[in-house]
Amino acid sequence: MTETTPYMPIMFGATDWKIRELRQGGVTTLVIAIPMKMLEPHERQAQNNHGQSLKRLAERGGLGACEANAILEDRSWCRQGLVESYNALLAHLREFEGSTTLAASIHNNRGEVP
Repeated sequence: MTETTPYMPIMFGATDWKIRELRQGGVTTLVIAIPMKMLEPHERQAQNNHGQSLKRLAERGGLGACEANAILEDRSWCRQGLVESYNALLAHLREFEGSTTLAASIHNNRGEVP
């Protein structure tokens, strides 16, 4: 029996310029994973956008923030700016969690877990 991961990794590819752009854009929280339960109602959109199941996408390393936003918003993927995509994903996560953050889902880029 295979167990599904409870989280979808959010790929970041942390480079200095990305960190700098996020900080300059006022982003203080980096989303590193989101609950799979948050995405499950949008499985069809994941299939439409990526031709793969959510489970397979997680196995392959996860989604970028703008990819996750497109799935959560039930729309086709389109590129979003880095700051815009992380702010939107954080808003989706906070809405899903009812304004309560999960330590495993959100990591404050100052090294603190809220």
